[in-house]
Amino acid sequence: MYLGATASGVANADISKTQLTIMITEKLLGTFGKVALGVAVGFACLTTSVGLTATAGEFFSGLTNNKLSYKLVVTVVTIFSAVVSNFGVEKIVKLAVPLLVTVYPVVIVLIILNIFDEFIKNKNCYAGAVYITLIISIVDGLAAIGINLKGVQALVAKLPLQVQVLLGLYLL
Repeated sequence: MYLGATASGVANADISKTQLTIMITEKLLGTFGKVALGVAVGFACLTTSVGLTATAGEFFSGLTNNKLSYKLVVTVVTIFSAVVSNFGVEKIVKLAVPLLVTVYPVVIVLIILNIFDEFIKNKNCYAGAVYITLIISIVDGLAAIGINLKGVQALVAKLPLQVQVLLGLYLL
């Protein structure tokens, strides 16, 4: 919040989020802060990518009963990731938002239901909650890529908590 409040007049409006973050970090913390930010982001990305690559390798190898070897899946994921990483942060975020808008609400519903699992007698409500959330999330995901289903979106907009969801998406 501090950075947002104090940096509004420092840069042009057309600067990318990555450039803005680096610029603000350098102004506040100097060259050392910029290097520290780079190291922190580098390690965060490295640990995440290694974990996801290993998990994908195990999952797809197990799913195909080792017809696709772990090594092959890891190699394909690594090459794919190397290609996608060259798109730049802004484009990757733009590509990821529709997927995340579709998947996150379902995950949130599952987490909330799991927290209250001991109080839920009828486990069929899990399927109902997930399917309804998925349908609404697909509508939001399609809207995020520019496909407007005006009638359906108007119906979704009347649902409880929709204002909070739209605010959350705006902040992305």
